Amino acid sequence: LSIALLLTVSIATGITQAFHGRSYFQWQLATHGVLATEGPHRFLSTSVKVRDFMDPAPEAEEDRKFSIETDGPYLHATGTLESALKMFKETGRDTLPVVDINDLETIIGIAHHVHALTYFNSALIDAAEEEHR
Repeated sequence: LSIALLLTVSIATGITQAFHGRSYFQWQLATHGVLATEGPHRFLSTSVKVRDFMDPAPEAEEDRKFSIETDGPYLHATGTLESALKMFKETGRDTLPVVDINDLETIIGIAHHVHALTYFNSALIDAAEEEHR
C-alpha cells in the first residue's frame, strides 16, 4: 500500500511540475504573490529604494543644474536597489547622482555603489536573523 501511495504522489508531482513548471506548493504560494524560489534577496532588491541608501547632495551640487546629455546616467530616489545596482554595473561608476523625479535638473543626493551593497548586505542579514528566530 505504501509503495502505491509513493508511486501515486510521484506521478502527481511530475504532472504538476509539467503543467505549472513548479511544485503544487510553490504554485499555491505564487498565486498569493509569494515567490519562494526567488528568496529574500529578490524581495529586498525590489522593495529597497535609492533614498534608503543615498547621501544628501553636497552644497556645491545643490546649486548646480544637472543635464542628462552632458552629465550622463542618474538615479531617482524612488528607484529600486535592483535598478541602481544594474546602473552601477552597466556604467562602471562608483557614484551616481540622484535627481528629483519631478525636476530632472535638480540633484537631491549621491548614491554610492559601496553604500548600496552595504545596505543590501545588512538587509539580507536582518532578514536571515528574523527568519531564524
